[in-house]
Amino acid sequence: MEQSVGVVISAGIAASVALVTTLITTRSQIKRLEYEQLAEREREREKKRIQYLDPLVISATDLLAKVNRLKEGLGDKEEFWKSTFQEIKTWDRNKRGDFAFWCNGYGAGAVTTLYVTSVYFARTSRIRSELPFIQLGPHDDQTLLNHLTEVREAFGGEHNLWVEIQDSLGEYVTEPDGKIMTYKGFCTQLIDAWDHIWFTRLIDFYRDIHMKQSELTNIPAALERLIEFAKKAAKPQQSATRA
Repeated sequence: MEQSVGVVISAGIAASVALVTTLITTRSQIKRLEYEQLAEREREREKKRIQYLDPLVISATDLLAKVNRLKEGLGDKEEFWKSTFQEIKTWDRNKRGDFAFWCNGYGAGAVTTLYVTSVYFARTSRIRSELPFIQLGPHDDQTLLNHLTEVREAFGGEHNLWVEIQDSLGEYVTEPDGKIMTYKGFCTQLIDAWDHIWFTRLIDFYRDIHMKQSELTNIPAALERLIEFAKKAAKPQQSATRA
């Protein structure tokens, strides 16, 4: 009888140990799965940061610097900027070599402004079209779209860059493989007898920037808010990491 009781107790202890071991193993597996899922989300977030947010911050920062430079130079350099942008528009398209030297010298400030602006529109146009698949977070996608729209509207208007033209400008500097055109490629477009026509609205916008005081206030302000948000959105979600 005592031997039977001992066998039962031993069996019970063994079953308890097995149950506890199973529970511990299961809990460990769940924890490991949660960690792997979290790590995968962070990898995806890092991928999106590199693919979308970092290029956006860079292009928006470059554009902000260009617009602020124009704004600061409207006093003593207003005629210089007006004549330089006008020269891009009226340049003799047969003098390609002279234009190449000019783009890397006297006219570099104006031409790089056109280039940086077009690059920004290329970045934002891609983000707008792919936003449903980016999935930065529950609210981040919509907030990013709101900031992009704010900059879009700051550039837009009846006498400015219509929103459809903004997207087209982005397409003009996007290669078939999706890469952004180099500055050399952009200058080649500007000197082309046909291609340069499609940048006319952008050239006129900056040529007449001295008449756009509200835009010179609204564009930098909208860009600054966009840059601030994009930098925050690019950071790892610490609360999720702690979980």
